Amino acid sequence: KLTIKFFTAGLLYMIVLSGCSKFLDKEPTFTVKENYYKTEEEVVKGVTGLYDILGKEEVYGSNLSILLPIADEGAYYRSAYTVGTSVYNYDASERTVISLWKYLYEGIERANVLLSAIDGATMSDESRKVAKGEAKFLRAYFYFLLVSNWGDVPLKISPTISASNVNLSRTPQSEVYDFIVKEMEEAEAMVSPISAYNNAGHVTQTAVQGILARIYLSMAGYPLNKTDKYQDALKWAGKVVNAGGSYQHSLLGNYRQLFTDMAADRYNLNESIWEVEFFGNRGGDFEAGRLGNINGIQCNDEALGFGYGFISVTRKLYEAFENTDTRRDWNIAPFKYTYQTGNANKVQDSTFYAANDIENRTAAKFRRVYETVAPKNKNYTPINFPLLRYADVLLMYAEAENTVNGPTANAKAA
Repeated sequence: KLTIKFFTAGLLYMIVLSGCSKFLDKEPTFTVKENYYKTEEEVVKGVTGLYDILGKEEVYGSNLSILLPIADEGAYYRSAYTVGTSVYNYDASERTVISLWKYLYEGIERANVLLSAIDGATMSDESRKVAKGEAKFLRAYFYFLLVSNWGDVPLKISPTISASNVNLSRTPQSEVYDFIVKEMEEAEAMVSPISAYNNAGHVTQTAVQGILARIYLSMAGYPLNKTDKYQDALKWAGKVVNAGGSYQHSLLGNYRQLFTDMAADRYNLNESIWEVEFFGNRGGDFEAGRLGNINGIQCNDEALGFGYGFISVTRKLYEAFENTDTRRDWNIAPFKYTYQTGNANKVQDSTFYAANDIENRTAAKFRRVYETVAPKNKNYTPINFPLLRYADVLLMYAEAENTVNGPTANAKAA
């Protein structure tokens, strides 16, 4: 019996060694970035990877759309939350700050790799031009987010090929801005018009034009104070407002429709020019965000659309609206949901605030009740984040026109 045991053990040992040998002798089956972007399919995946950065929870999925921009128009009310950017109490180790920096440079590296290889891919010249234009724009946009938040930042436009020499000096922000506008102006002639798509998730010509107006206005103000850039802002905003042969955007007649449609995964290309896209309930490989969940109406019912109601408004914001302005009660909820088990009429089951109870009211622009995905996720929503609306462009056009030419009829109309 002992001999059989040793023989069996020895046989198993030989089998294991044989199997390991065959496994170790295999050629690598994974793809390294130096060998990628050979086909149009791979290029499309690469561009999709750039858009993926925008949807990260650390970027527009939550932090950059909700937690980082809190200013004097809102307050972050959360029990025992005493440290963080939302309550103005943080240091250099703050996670939301570090993660934003990390993912923006990850996006830049993805773009650098793609742009370094795309000319060698097998694809049509037109498809290559569009993909290259979107990649150039998105890389520049990532730099815009960096420079507008940090000032001088390292400007890196080639792929990383070694783990050594990775400590890069900061580039003066004026040079970073010059790179941004150069790349975006080149991209404007390369990307497709918004009419080529049935959604607002792509970078398109009017999206580039509108974002360029935003960037030139940033350059005209503090800290660069390059006031001659107001003229450039007027030029690029004017390309959207006075479209000529390009797509003519317009405002929606119903303000709230823009946001109810975003919750229901519908697009309004006339008004919403560029959106960060989210989808589903995290049941698959789709990216969902936190819009309407953190900064939505307080609601304790997951079927209706759970909302923490963490973002309360200030009296300053509330009183900035005229009493007749119908946008006020859409942006600032006069109620909260108080659903109780057994009540079938959930939407109407709400508690209204007293007329003078302003500071307890919550941000309400993005409302989960209009989501069509089922079942709804408690903490994540399919609501897109609007990066650029036609309303934004009109306001930029009015500011630039008023600064350059005075209070003209065009400025007032916009």
